[in-house]
Amino acid sequence: MKKIILIFLVGILSTLASCSHIPFFDGDDNHDSNPPPTPPPKYEIPKVFAFYFHYFRNDSGGFAQWFYPGKDPRRIKGPEGWRRDIWIGAPGDYPYIGPYDSTDPEVLRWQIRAAKAAGLEGFFLYMNDWVTEQNVTSKLLDVAYEENFKIAFVDHFTALGSVRGIKDGRPQPLISHKYDAVEEIANRIRREGVHPGIFTPQPSRRPSVRGTTQEAANRIATMLNLWKGHGAYLRFGGRPVIVIPYFDVALTPAIFKELVDGVKAQVNEPIYVIAMVAQVYFYFIPDAVFGSPITQEWANTGVDCFTHWTPNGMVTAEQSKRIQVDQFAVNDSRKWKKDSMIPIMPGFNDDEWRPGDSPAPTSPRAGGLNWENQIAAALTARPDYIVIQAWNEWHEGSQIEASTSYTEPYLYLKLLAQKLGIPFVDPPLPPARSIDPLRIPFIPGVS
Repeated sequence: MKKIILIFLVGILSTLASCSHIPFFDGDDNHDSNPPPTPPPKYEIPKVFAFYFHYFRNDSGGFAQWFYPGKDPRRIKGPEGWRRDIWIGAPGDYPYIGPYDSTDPEVLRWQIRAAKAAGLEGFFLYMNDWVTEQNVTSKLLDVAYEENFKIAFVDHFTALGSVRGIKDGRPQPLISHKYDAVEEIANRIRREGVHPGIFTPQPSRRPSVRGTTQEAANRIATMLNLWKGHGAYLRFGGRPVIVIPYFDVALTPAIFKELVDGVKAQVNEPIYVIAMVAQVYFYFIPDAVFGSPITQEWANTGVDCFTHWTPNGMVTAEQSKRIQVDQFAVNDSRKWKKDSMIPIMPGFNDDEWRPGDSPAPTSPRAGGLNWENQIAAALTARPDYIVIQAWNEWHEGSQIEASTSYTEPYLYLKLLAQKLGIPFVDPPLPPARSIDPLRIPFIPGVS
């Protein structure tokens, strides 16, 4: 019996030894001298988000945000019979369902479903005045929760604090300091070339935020505390996300840290801060990114991730430059143990309402080619996140949502989905009551 068992065991061991895919222990501490190569860890596609506006109206109260001096949505423009004279940026742009209402849950649902079909995880919502926007903000969060989508806030009110005024009969940008920063940085590049010292803060006699830093912190914290517990509010690592844009070349890390600390002191849990400042990763001018890395002082401000919201120059840059810039930013973020977020933009054009008077040059879309190349460059750099400027910034021609001006309505969403390896399926359209009546006869499938 012992002999039979011994023969049986020897047979099993011999069989195991003959199986090349199973290392066999040969009496020392080493496994098979030629083990199969370990496959590299699979790279996860970065999570994608888009900046989003919820201030559009098309109801009994009028066409808020579709109006502009000299433009009247009640007037029909063009030969089609459905093109209203609305406030848009690029000539020919027009929302696929016509001027819509952001307070309509079915419009919000359609937008969210289209975003999800393209691979987006959530929206970064511009909050201009959370007090007056409570109703529409709650609607957006509720619909997002139903659709398993996420929302985080951008404190647009803080974004330099300049008060909207009238000049030459036209309203001026709420965040004009953003363009002050663009002009100042461009001048420094021309004067000094690109190097890390470009963004040394300069003295400034104008206020950096509307009110004091503490007032800004109070506002952001109150807004966060009101909504961060909502099931649709975006969290990274369990922490609610807040985006703080602060484009002022006179800004110092110490002032920004004071703002961030002031917010954190009033929120009863850790928060995740995304910062957009002129001094770090100035994607508006690609070469400036190399001259605006994170410094020790900025790394200590309590920010978890740095990014940008106007990557205009990246739209028309050479692909080799895009890849180089994106990789630099990702590597620099990792160096400081920060998450990386690459901004991309389909194009920029505000010629329709501000011809020849724009602080930002037109960045043509090239039929979607510039968009595809930016996505490819961002994916090559392997960031943690990608952020799109913007979902529905119709006023500056940088939107990606469905438009009548593309070769097909969902073109930019389909191109994104393709690059992310996701099959895009057209979302169900909103019901007829949520679509501009002038557009209904021209949209197939409206119920």
